Amino acid sequence: PHPDDESLATGGLLSAAVNVGASVRVIYLTNGDNNPWPQRAMERRWRIGAEDRARWGHRRQTEALAALESFGVPPEMVDFLDYPDQGITSLLMQGDNAPAERLAVVLASWRPTLLVAPGLADIHPDHNAAAVFVRQAMAGLNTGSDMLWMEYLVHARRRPLPSCSDICLPMSPEERGRKRAAISCHKTQILLRPRRLFAYADRDERFAAVPGISEPVHPYHPLSHCHWRGGVLHLRLATASFPRTYCPLTLCIAGNHQGRTRVRTTINLPCLPRTESVEIVDAYTSNQAGYVRSDGDARQAVIVFENTDWGSVDQLFVKVERSFGFFDEAGWTIIDPSSKESIL
Repeated sequence: PHPDDESLATGGLLSAAVNVGASVRVIYLTNGDNNPWPQRAMERRWRIGAEDRARWGHRRQTEALAALESFGVPPEMVDFLDYPDQGITSLLMQGDNAPAERLAVVLASWRPTLLVAPGLADIHPDHNAAAVFVRQAMAGLNTGSDMLWMEYLVHARRRPLPSCSDICLPMSPEERGRKRAAISCHKTQILLRPRRLFAYADRDERFAAVPGISEPVHPYHPLSHCHWRGGVLHLRLATASFPRTYCPLTLCIAGNHQGRTRVRTTINLPCLPRTESVEIVDAYTSNQAGYVRSDGDARQAVIVFENTDWGSVDQLFVKVERSFGFFDEAGWTIIDPSSKESIL
């Protein structure tokens, strides 16, 4: 999603791949240009305009190329897609399929044997939206059975990262040093967070293998239960840890059909305990799309979608956003529309 994720999440993997002679290609969705606080600290300026952000994005590109070159990945094997930093979720909820289509072109033409991408459970909105776009890209491809698909988490509310436990890549002291040197190339990022970023070089890298596009939900997601009854979708959200007054929450739903976004819905969750009708708003048109009924207590909320036409979608993705602060309350999880009931 951003310059520095390649070193933080996959530095050891990149080093190992190059060492055995593998060909490596790295794709960045954004340039990391909407990064105001490190830019203010480094450039000693308060106001940051469009030209300033573009310059910062170019600087972060240069840092990423230097980090990759330290692993042995040449610049010609690096692509920057120039999508808006902190705007990947907006693209998804607007129904913009261009990121998925561009990723699909690369996957179809280059045909990697190993695909490594962000995880749905990552609470950074750019990361978890990128995970959805990768699924859209993969849905329309016949990649064959020889490709391994893995995900990583960079941002999570729980340690250790629970959904990245399938595959562990131990790193030797030499590899840790190489990863640390690559992280040090990202001078704009280590300025304010050196201990946090260098800590990624002190632990082994962990990945989760993706068995398919219907893999089970992250175990700590607040969506604990869902079922379909007569075409009506019922969701149960565990809300005991949700902030009450200072941080309203939004439930986001995106639906895919044949690799394209067909459903885009946001619901503002009411303060609990309460019982009321909640308006469903289409995130793209801002038009009313129906109502849900929310019944719950201080520990859970049951939301019923009564008037929806979601039968044509292959997948439904659900996540919980915070109204304040940068990170999501929880990343995306998948609901299978073809199943009548799912205990998540």
